[in-house]
Amino acid sequence: MEYVVKSLNMEMELKQIPTPHKTTNPKHREDYVFVEKPGEDFTALKLISGPFSSIVYKYGNVGFRPESEKDLMVPCLCSLIIL
Repeated sequence: MEYVVKSLNMEMELKQIPTPHKTTNPKHREDYVFVEKPGEDFTALKLISGPFSSIVYKYGNVGFRPESEKDLMVPCLCSLIIL
């Protein structure tokens, strides 16, 4: 796939690559915080460091695969919602 550069600013934006996150072991209150929305019944996670800081997401419908499917790589099922 080719990208067409329409302006110098766009060319500079395409070349900017986020720096890798400092850790693969995220720490509460350093890398993420829990957030809630008043009047709603859920808790979400907000990333506060790294290239994806300020993104808020929540998990929904978390469960486990049936025993008959235990040979699959991911034994846990969930939906992920980015807010």
